[in-house]
Amino acid sequence: MKMLSLDWNFLRFPKRLLALGSDILCTILSLVLAYFLRFNFSVPEEYFPQIFISVPLLVFFRASSFFLFGLYSGVSRYAGIDDLLRIIKSVTFGTLLFISSIAFVYHFKGFPRSVFLIDWFVILVFLGGSRFLYRIAKEIYITPKYAEERRKVLIIGAGDVGEMILRSIKRERNMPYEVVAFLDDDPDKIGQRIRGVEVLDRISSLSSVVNRKVVKEVIIAIQNISGKRIREITEQCQTIGVSCKTVPSVGGILRGSISISHVRPVKVEDLLKREPAQLDLQMIEKFISDKRIMVTGAGGSIGSELCRQIMGFEPRKLILFERGENDLYEIEVDLREQFRNSKVLVPVIGDILDAYKVDHVLQEHAPEVIFHAAAYKHVPIMEVHPLDAIKNNILGTWNVASKSCTRGVQRFVLISTDKAVKPASIMGATKRVAEMICQGFNQEGSTRFAAVRFGNVLESNGSVIPYFRRQIAHGGPVTVTHPEVTRYFMTIPEAAQLVLQAGAMGKGGEIYLLDMGDPIKILDLATDLISLSGLVLGEDIDIKLIGLRPGEKLHEELIAEKEILKSTPHAKISEVNSSSVKWSALKVDIENFFTKVNGNDRQAIIKMLREIIPEYHPGKKMAKQLGPYY
Repeated sequence: MKMLSLDWNFLRFPKRLLALGSDILCTILSLVLAYFLRFNFSVPEEYFPQIFISVPLLVFFRASSFFLFGLYSGVSRYAGIDDLLRIIKSVTFGTLLFISSIAFVYHFKGFPRSVFLIDWFVILVFLGGSRFLYRIAKEIYITPKYAEERRKVLIIGAGDVGEMILRSIKRERNMPYEVVAFLDDDPDKIGQRIRGVEVLDRISSLSSVVNRKVVKEVIIAIQNISGKRIREITEQCQTIGVSCKTVPSVGGILRGSISISHVRPVKVEDLLKREPAQLDLQMIEKFISDKRIMVTGAGGSIGSELCRQIMGFEPRKLILFERGENDLYEIEVDLREQFRNSKVLVPVIGDILDAYKVDHVLQEHAPEVIFHAAAYKHVPIMEVHPLDAIKNNILGTWNVASKSCTRGVQRFVLISTDKAVKPASIMGATKRVAEMICQGFNQEGSTRFAAVRFGNVLESNGSVIPYFRRQIAHGGPVTVTHPEVTRYFMTIPEAAQLVLQAGAMGKGGEIYLLDMGDPIKILDLATDLISLSGLVLGEDIDIKLIGLRPGEKLHEELIAEKEILKSTPHAKISEVNSSSVKWSALKVDIENFFTKVNGNDRQAIIKMLREIIPEYHPGKKMAKQLGPYY
């Protein structure tokens, strides 16, 4: 038990020594008072020897129990329910030891048994009361450092999260905040008080309350609030000239530990967020728990988040396969800091183009499940280096998939993209071929293959939001390719969770499509980022239209013309019914890629790519490079 651990470091802290002395004094007083209460404040003289005998025994057992249960490891100023429970356990344990010793040595002769019960109750009142009185005194009588500079705060949301924020502000007396009111749309809460602060009205009355209370800052403290609702509140705050902040998802914060330090400015990701996915955790746990899992591209945006999610389900082994030394180091350190079961981690420097290394790793570690996230993904760069995209995304996938079949991997999950649908770029075309490779290998051997498509991921390496932020930080202009261009977005954690869910659902040969919500206009995204940065478009910074880049579409598509979406048991995952892969012919084509790629025959290999994927139509710049065939 963690609580049964002695910590003599407390001797270095005078306040803790003082607390120990106070508790020993309370122990003595509680026993004496118990006798007085038992005999109506007229204790017969014959009981005096028993009192003198009991005091040293009780002090010894109680003090030992206080240490065992860690009564001096906390901070009295922050005493809470957990501390009270610890006091009850330690007092009860010490009392039982004391009673046992009296029974063993004296057989209770001359010792009124009711005294023990009275003493137990009195000492609880003494110890618990002293700590909570100390906390109250700290909160009420300490003069705040910023008493005259306090910013008046309005909290939107009078639920658990709002109460935690208020409690944190009241506890941190040196914080320059004063909560003046709550707003909440629950009519049962309006008019009530939370820690002395009134729930004034509905959220729609934000403007009038801000003006009446002279509010300087609004904190959105509602969990699972939609991005649309956050946008409405944020725009209203911008109109009336107050700053707006929010609390991140509690999913990454320990229960009950939300504080004012977690409050941050509203980000564009908050405006785009959707209802959290409801996962079948039992299915995922059965899929991952106590299994040997391998993630290729483990240091990338999706790969690293997959690793974090996987670690939460306690795999037997997690092989981090990554060719970038720094990326591998970062994810390994991150996982070792976050998870206690980090001994299961196996970091491996490796390239998916190195078939020998891939085979060696699969033979040595025998993974049961592989998540293949390693890929080149940047569309404009791959348009300039098409052979590299083909090598990495097609031949690399071939290597890992073929060796998975050879080495008896049970499940193989490919991370794909919506750009594989009617591809206009080399990157999209190579990912479509990678999907076909997985469908083909699913037809031979026992390994079950599945592919998962989704769109752009917020805050991933090279994504548009960090790019826009850098441009804003440098004073602009913010460059947008086209005023009507749209993209699908989802958060990294949501994408990784749904990939795990899809992988657990797969029976073999499926292509899954994740629900990415409605497409977002990139121009609106840029405008939101400028506004959230406290700048005025057209005055402080401009937006510049630069035209679509090579390989880019105006709008991404989710399924091809011959594909049909089929529902699955999960509301946010659909299955794509596509035409079956002619595996024998595709195998020959893929094997021919080896010869063509090694010979650097760009035109021949792009021609082969178009023959495999007739719906692939290279952009004008690529067609110009490749000659008259296009």
